[in-house]
Amino acid sequence: MMLAIGLNVTIGFTGLLVLGYAAFYATGAYAFALLAHAIPVFPTWAALPVGFAVAGTAGFLVGLPCLRLRGDYLAIVTLGFAEALREILRNLSITGGDMGLLVPMGARIKAIGPVSQAQASWIAAVVVTLLVGLFVHRLYHSRIGRAWIAIREDETAAAMMGIPVVRMKLLAFSVSAGIAGVAGAFFAGFTGFVDPSTATFEQSVLILAMVILGGIGSLPGSILGALVLYLV
Repeated sequence: MMLAIGLNVTIGFTGLLVLGYAAFYATGAYAFALLAHAIPVFPTWAALPVGFAVAGTAGFLVGLPCLRLRGDYLAIVTLGFAEALREILRNLSITGGDMGLLVPMGARIKAIGPVSQAQASWIAAVVVTLLVGLFVHRLYHSRIGRAWIAIREDETAAAMMGIPVVRMKLLAFSVSAGIAGVAGAFFAGFTGFVDPSTATFEQSVLILAMVILGGIGSLPGSILGALVLYLV
């Protein structure tokens, strides 16, 4: 659900087709895993803003060369980034290569009293998803959200009306990627393991299918699409 909400920011709100969204998901997961190896007791809740910052920065950097691209061309560039990142993760020793990385036990989501680890993870997932949904909802109904919608409807007209198209596109890329980073960090904290399969093309297509199934541009639709597709 978090991933579907995040991808909807670029595809649904801004009209930017992104086919390599799983790369930002993997960025957040690996950022937490590497940080946990450096600080074995680094908690998952503190890693969520780190995942947002690292993946958001990656989204900003990917967005820079893509500003003049639209439609299929933009999709191809983002797909290329995801495939390149996956190969990098497979070939670096620091990321564990094909074997992946284990997250130290001290950094994973833990049981709290009578609440088991699985129950604590479920509660945390619901809370984080609600916070992400509220954040995107407020953005959508702000001046930023209206600027994104204007760019989606007609980029040239939006620029003529004084909307900073370049800045708004970069912001959409960064926010969308940052949300994927939060989901990735949470995933790593729950499973305790990350590997390059997190950034596969199939994963990106699955997230895209959630957004399309629920309705492009609809926040409740993203949540419902993710729920239905996951259950199916």
